[in-house]
Parts: sequence; C-alpha cells; structure tokens
Amino acid sequence: MATKRQRNSESWEFVVRRRGVLPKPLYLTFKDPAEGEAYCKRLEALLDRRIVPDEFKRQAGGIVDLSDAIDQCRDKVALSRSGDRLLAQ
Repeated sequence: MATKRQRNSESWEFVVRRRGVLPKPLYLTFKDPAEGEAYCKRLEALLDRRIVPDEFKRQAGGIVDLSDAIDQCRDKVALSRSGDRLLAQ
C-alpha cells in the first residue's frame, strides 16, 4: 500500500514502492486524498502484475527493458548505418 502524508493544507503526497519492479520509489502529489488513494490503488494493481505504465518508465531514470536501452544508446552514441540497422531489428 502506498504511504500517504499531508504536505501542506492543499496537497497530499503518496509514495509507491515496489522492489524488483520500480528502480526508485514513485512520489505522487494530489490535492484530493480520495483521488490519490484511488489512483495509487489502480497503479499498485498494475505493479503487482509487474506492469509499469509508460509514463513511469522514463521518469524513474533507469533502463526498464531492452527497448529503453536501445533508445538511450541511439540518443547518446553516433551509430553507423549498419549499427543503426542492427538495433532497428
């Protein structure tokens, strides 16, 4: 279950942790605590099935799967045509 705390009079912070699924905890902020609880419940149901929504894959900053590693490689390294074709497969 996500931990929750009131940050100020207008917002609530939720922290979602899943070892082996998320490289780092996710910190989410909501104005309505009921909305935050409902969102975290749906998110945790996905994470329990080892499904990480796309919006959190890059946010976590780590490489989540092979396609992420290939994308990061293409962004950082100048590839030859043959190398680019190889990674496109």
